[in-house]
Amino acid sequence: MKSNGKLMLNFVSDSASVYVKARRLLTQASESGITLTGACLAHQSNLLVKDLMAISRVWNIVEQVVTIASFIRRSVALRSSISRYMGREKIPMWLPSETRWYSFSETLKHVINVQTAIQVVFVQEASKPHLNTASACTVRTIINEKQFWEDTKAIYGLLKPYYVITAISELDNTSAGLILSGWMWLKLELKKTTALNADEKSLVLSKMQRRTENYVEHHHLLAWVLDPRVRGCGLNKTGKRLVRDLAKKLFSKIEPNCTDGSAFNLIKHWLDYDHKEGIFDAESSIWAPCLTSRPALFWMDLADDSPELSKLARAVLSCVPHAASCERLWSCAAATATKSRNRLTNKS
Repeated sequence: MKSNGKLMLNFVSDSASVYVKARRLLTQASESGITLTGACLAHQSNLLVKDLMAISRVWNIVEQVVTIASFIRRSVALRSSISRYMGREKIPMWLPSETRWYSFSETLKHVINVQTAIQVVFVQEASKPHLNTASACTVRTIINEKQFWEDTKAIYGLLKPYYVITAISELDNTSAGLILSGWMWLKLELKKTTALNADEKSLVLSKMQRRTENYVEHHHLLAWVLDPRVRGCGLNKTGKRLVRDLAKKLFSKIEPNCTDGSAFNLIKHWLDYDHKEGIFDAESSIWAPCLTSRPALFWMDLADDSPELSKLARAVLSCVPHAASCERLWSCAAATATKSRNRLTNKS
């Protein structure tokens, strides 16, 4: 992207060491340009869940949930009985994968959904052979513990924000702002959860804070405010002032010859946008979902009314916040070109 002849470069990687080196090299190679680099926020979101799963009490509950899910998947008779009790043709039951942390949330949700059904079926069909195996006895012990279900629901509450973050990463027009607002939701859930004790909460929150300090860049914070879908949701007044100062610094790089009048307009329109006043009035048609759902269109529509803020927003929101699309492409390629199919050609 070019702005006033300045080349804007955006580089993102899920390898911390790679993006640090890339930032240094790109900055040196493009002295006349602007380099916006960053870690893959989708990958860092994965690691946030991994930090949560590293807590032994959480992992123990997850293992018990997986035990139940595995037993239901293996036992056709049990699955059929649960489906009949719930009045469904069939019930979904995922098994999680450590390479796809969102699958843990789905597994917990599926097991929670069949709580009543599986407890009733285990009582009604207690004499049947498939419910009198060693595995069935283990599952019976787990599902009859009230504390297990309370902990499972509490942990699922913690994982819901991450599931949303994963869905956000799939969007064509996602932004760092959407992902960071998901992080803020996860942080709030961590603070109020009953699934962790005070020390465990402190440990996970401190790891989240370190990831934020190490991997969230200034342009990520700007995207958090300038994405009209979130508008800095979760940031306090001090945080918004800090981001506003970052906006002034980046705009001075994008427009090195900007006048005092342009700088004043930038701040004035920034405040109007934050408070939904002036040209950003809350009753204005610019807040129609058809525009706010597409940030590029939203700010393009305001190019004449607020040229300074519009240019800054479009520059920041054009940055890709993650490498998830590349990772998905490589996963699909790896599933196609395997060791047993290493003679594939473009035609075959």
